Amino acid sequence: MGTLATHLVDLQNGGVKTVSDLMAGHAQYTAAAALPRLTPVFIDAFADIQAAQANVIATAECVGLLLGDSQLNQSVTVVRNGPIEGSVAEWTAVAGGTLLAGEEYVVDPRNSGRLITMPELMALHPVAGWSRSRVGRAVSSTTLFVSPTAPEFFDV
Repeated sequence: MGTLATHLVDLQNGGVKTVSDLMAGHAQYTAAAALPRLTPVFIDAFADIQAAQANVIATAECVGLLLGDSQLNQSVTVVRNGPIEGSVAEWTAVAGGTLLAGEEYVVDPRNSGRLITMPELMALHPVAGWSRSRVGRAVSSTTLFVSPTAPEFFDV
């Protein structure tokens, strides 16, 4: 445990966060499943995180990306706002390849825990119930600036 200057108490979850984590837009959650690093996640009814999927209201609201791999019922850090860097292999697992700089990334409505670009989403001819759940914008082939927004649902 550090000094008050280096730690803040998280009253909602009973844990402790460092000032640098708060400034970087990081938050701690409990994982409801084992998930790989960079997975887009939502907060479930039990306040745990699970892989986001933009096909129904309950799973569409992405709160950020996993900073590390998660294990069932273990604490994991979620990047809620700010840059996150990944390897080619990590982005390939989550986004199907390296990121396209300048492109906006959204939660995939077809595959849980995956990201696609906004043009890819629109090319799928969205159906009613799917959402445009923005996650962030690629600043390079290996870095995404995470800035999730509330999902916008298609009424087709």
